[in-house]
Amino acid sequence: MVLLSRVDDRKLISSALSSLSPVYLRRNITANTWRNAQILSLTANPQQILYAAQTDTVGLKL
Repeated sequence: MVLLSRVDDRKLISSALSSLSPVYLRRNITANTWRNAQILSLTANPQQILYAAQTDTVGLKL
């Protein structure tokens, strides 16, 4: 029983960590990359600008 529980826990933890991958990658883009892509530029085309209100993640302040 203990071994089965550990396998289930590992699967659950692995699934949880892999679900965070897209969020982690997006949140850790360097400022230079954002500037080069003109995501933060006020002179960029409106379609290229990042709109925080339209993202699928919620900001969290601790």
